[in-house]
Amino acid sequence: MSIRGNQSLLHGSEIVSGVLSFFLFRSLGTMPGLLFGFIPFGIALIATLKSDPDERELQLAHQINGVEGIFIAVIMTVVYFRFPDVDWFQVLITSMYLIRGTMGLVFHRIR
Repeated sequence: MSIRGNQSLLHGSEIVSGVLSFFLFRSLGTMPGLLFGFIPFGIALIATLKSDPDERELQLAHQINGVEGIFIAVIMTVVYFRFPDVDWFQVLITSMYLIRGTMGLVFHRIR
């Protein structure tokens, strides 16, 4: 198994970054939590990046982005109307990591 082009590793690191960001936002605040939460995903992104992805990978990435956008819109609408005191930026970043990672793992497993 090679690291270059390993999408499971990339999407798994997004889930780890989402969980880590949640706890870092709570303990350190917004900017330090954002920076330190990005580190696992940034390392995995650099390690798995391919110079020329094939058409299947691009198609799956577009599908993952579409589904992620739908879930983010629903989550942010609920946060806006039901939980106005919650920091929306922290919810946005954490849910983006978690949803994209989960959808990435699901889409790469079923296709």
